[in-house]
Amino acid sequence: MNRRNFCCAVSVSFVGLASNLSLGLAQNDPELDTGLFQHKVESLPKAGEETLQAVLVGEVADGSFACIVHNNTQEDRVITQVIIDGNAVLAEGNPSPFVIAAGQYALAVYYVGDDVPDTTVPEVEFDAEDAQTSSANDLWGYREATITELEIDGNRAKGRFENTSDDDFSGNAEIAIVFLNDDGEIVGFVSEYAQTRDVARGETGDFDLMVLYGQSSDRYLAAAQGKIY
Repeated sequence: MNRRNFCCAVSVSFVGLASNLSLGLAQNDPELDTGLFQHKVESLPKAGEETLQAVLVGEVADGSFACIVHNNTQEDRVITQVIIDGNAVLAEGNPSPFVIAAGQYALAVYYVGDDVPDTTVPEVEFDAEDAQTSSANDLWGYREATITELEIDGNRAKGRFENTSDDDFSGNAEIAIVFLNDDGEIVGFVSEYAQTRDVARGETGDFDLMVLYGQSSDRYLAAAQGKIY
């Protein structure tokens, strides 16, 4: 699993592995403007005015947990430090997209280690900077990608993404999917690398991932991003 690097804590339950749900190909729902690929997500909590924060946090499962971040500021932001349960964390995961546009959302899966018991709901806070003046994006090398197709079939998530940045990707693109139940709580997640490597700008690639953490559902948000070295 790709270990990725949020303060409201929402208690949810991860129920075994993915169900036998078969949803078929889903198109991006345009009604809710999150900046992410989404299906049957009618609403999401918002961060406080002029803040960037985790608005949904899931339980720890096998040392990792998923969360959804909202940038409720007037500028594009990058997260420079993650504070989990009061402790600063370095290189434990990154949001997707890495640059969170003003008013938009991002997905993140963070690795907290085996010492944190399953079902724990971490408290997460961030330090963030203006993306235009921060050196963090150039340092990490993440670039924009857009999911164009997504199919959930039981415990598999299959789809396509496009390199919508101005650069050619080096290596594998990263895919993040967070599943919600009918109450808007996180019940499962995927954070993995796509199979297609080295996607040039304007070109597309494929992914076929397994849902190992929690369960899939017909409500989800998804994001992709590439990287240059």
